[in-house]
Amino acid sequence: MKRMRRFAVAVVLATAIVVFGQTGVMAQQDQQEQLDSAIQLFESGNTDEAGMLLQSLAGGPFAAMATAYLGRIHFRQKQWNEAESKLEQALALEPGNANFHYWLGSSYLQHVGEASVLRKRGLALKGRDNLLQAVNIDPGHLDARIALAEFYLGAPQIVGGGRDKGLKEIEAIIALDPVSGRQLEAKFRENGKL
Repeated sequence: MKRMRRFAVAVVLATAIVVFGQTGVMAQQDQQEQLDSAIQLFESGNTDEAGMLLQSLAGGPFAAMATAYLGRIHFRQKQWNEAESKLEQALALEPGNANFHYWLGSSYLQHVGEASVLRKRGLALKGRDNLLQAVNIDPGHLDARIALAEFYLGAPQIVGGGRDKGLKEIEAIIALDPVSGRQLEAKFRENGKL
């Protein structure tokens, strides 16, 4: 009799584990689909609907990506402080994500243009550092390398700008994507930066 009860309890527990496991997998698939939909909405310019979907995902297994895209929405709306806050939160959840560093670095550098004189240098350095981190994590991150080259060739030396550093990045870009690299090189030659 005791064996039968133990067997019945074991069957019930095993069934519960399978059911709850399947429910968890289905919930995660639903959240993945929501994230994919939110990203598509963001890419198509529908940031209001994307933001609502992303908010609902901010506490689940896709919290880092949802939070990063909320930051990108703020970036698109030129709400620099909010963008940086969200992207920093995303990086706290997933520190090794090159895209998050690239997006955060881009936000800091865009923020420089609207910041007070006292904040410009700090923002520029944070922007450069995040772009460098993106490239350190993923040496083939073309967008981060292009942004870094533009930073080096456009920023004063006091915040780390410099022609030699810019040329080095352009060479790395040419190795990754010759067309993009040559176009960037031509752009800076025309502007007298090279």
